[in-house]
Amino acid sequence: MSAASATPSKSSRPLAVYISPSYAHWLPAMPFEVVSIFPEPGVFDLPRALDERGLKPDCVFQDELLSPRVLLRGLWQLTCPKVFWSLDPHLNHYWQAPYAAQFDVTACTQKAWLEPLARAGTGRAEWLTWCEPAGAWRPHGQRSHDLAFVGRIDGQRPLRRLFAEFLAERFPLRLETDLPYDAVAGVYAQARLAPNESIQGEITQRLFLGAGQGCVMVEPGLDNGLDELFIPGREVSTYGDALELEDVLRAHLRRPEAAEAMGRAAWERLTREHQPRHRLQALGRLALDCGASARGGAGCGPGGRSVDESRASGGLGGGIAGGAQDLAQGERLFRLAEARCLESGLLAAPVEPVAEALLAWPGDPECVIAALRLMAYAGRSGEALTLALQLAGAGFAPPDCPFAVSGAALALRQGQLELARTFLGRFLAAAGEGGKGLPESPAGLHAAMGDMLLRHGLRWRPGFAFDAERHLPAVASECFFQALAAEPENQGLTRKCESLLRQLPGTELVRLGLLSGLSLRNPGDFRLGLALGLVNLRAFRVAQGLGELRLARDMAHGLGKAEAFERLLAVHDPHRRIRAALRAG
Repeated sequence: MSAASATPSKSSRPLAVYISPSYAHWLPAMPFEVVSIFPEPGVFDLPRALDERGLKPDCVFQDELLSPRVLLRGLWQLTCPKVFWSLDPHLNHYWQAPYAAQFDVTACTQKAWLEPLARAGTGRAEWLTWCEPAGAWRPHGQRSHDLAFVGRIDGQRPLRRLFAEFLAERFPLRLETDLPYDAVAGVYAQARLAPNESIQGEITQRLFLGAGQGCVMVEPGLDNGLDELFIPGREVSTYGDALELEDVLRAHLRRPEAAEAMGRAAWERLTREHQPRHRLQALGRLALDCGASARGGAGCGPGGRSVDESRASGGLGGGIAGGAQDLAQGERLFRLAEARCLESGLLAAPVEPVAEALLAWPGDPECVIAALRLMAYAGRSGEALTLALQLAGAGFAPPDCPFAVSGAALALRQGQLELARTFLGRFLAAAGEGGKGLPESPAGLHAAMGDMLLRHGLRWRPGFAFDAERHLPAVASECFFQALAAEPENQGLTRKCESLLRQLPGTELVRLGLLSGLSLRNPGDFRLGLALGLVNLRAFRVAQGLGELRLARDMAHGLGKAEAFERLLAVHDPHRRIRAALRAG
């Protein structure tokens, strides 16, 4: 069942259907007459729903919902522009890549994910970040709390727990961990400073919630587009590690007038540029631009090309539903997104029909792999292995790295080591990478699979809760950690895992464990101790971080490497905070 919040009126404005709008109260700001539909969780047949309601929209919008998931089926049957707003791409790209490709335009809250979306075949990707309504300005002298933080703290957010504990030990902090959304603004309206933390270095909605209430926002200093939304040093403060966070907060508390001026500047910027009406107006313009392109040609396609141009170049068309080939492509993209949501537990539905539907494209590696993974997830690994062998033997599945890895992982799950080596060897030979000399242990093969995936740019899939008992590994990090679980003393594997995670924000605690093990096994390597100390500081473990750094410094001095230690530390300590803390201790 679903509910529509409005019915079309006799308006001169074009008609839009908006699925699950996050900012429903501000929909009148759009250049459309808007009908909202709030489907129940699961798969929602949009063309059928439109027919039942007698709606013929000029465009369709959908907001991603973190929970519960709603997947629209039949998008490619619609001849109007379609716009998707991806709110949490940093946690959902693994399933949104095929899903967003069904839309003409994808708006994305995170600038860093525009390129991955474009690579996935999205017609057009635009940065459209979070927003919040501004509250009434309240002078800081009338507020009752120096610091406030509102955010969920649970087992899936261990770094946030350390962040909150670090703040509470040093400052009078108002901490709220389980508030309804409507109550959050009231907390920040009573706070002067609002230090923030993010899961993977993303721009968070808290930035706008706090700024909308005139707080001084103290944000992680990452290359995520923050400086294009608020001016660092004037409208927002940033920090790199726990020492800098403490220094920044104490400096603001010592200078309340300057802090209030920064909070006021952020509030004014948000009022001018980051209100819900601004975002909805921008979404409307994206749809109108797409509609104008369609009237001037054959419809919106990847990179602004027409549908005809997209077909000619092998790209995906959008905007105007074509013939059977286009509709089949739309069904394919939908099934891939549905399969990835099922595999990760985001949809509650039987997996068998989806796996069978995917096999309608036996020569398509993505569809074949998705079917194999779903079968393994459903506990049918033996049948999945038989199918993989049949497809490989009949030549239906072309040489493909993820297919070879899936086949090898299925063989290893069935205890067939030589068969796993055959899957990998055949792919390596066909790819000209050489198929000889493959390891002869399950751990070694998992590591080899990780290397293969890494060479093909498949490093990790953030947000996917990988379970080695149920899931087939799909990216390098999953293969490496499976190998490491079998050989926990393997330092080469440990270094690979640590190096891979070094590039992914939010993995500090995992890196902490890896570096600790390496440091214990290599007591003469001061570089490991230095890295361990720095990661501790980024994980809000100040005492532990400074302790590791002192040990590394003493070790370097004993080895006659004092200058090398200081040079390395200076690279990570441009403001000399860490060195000052080491001297003070």
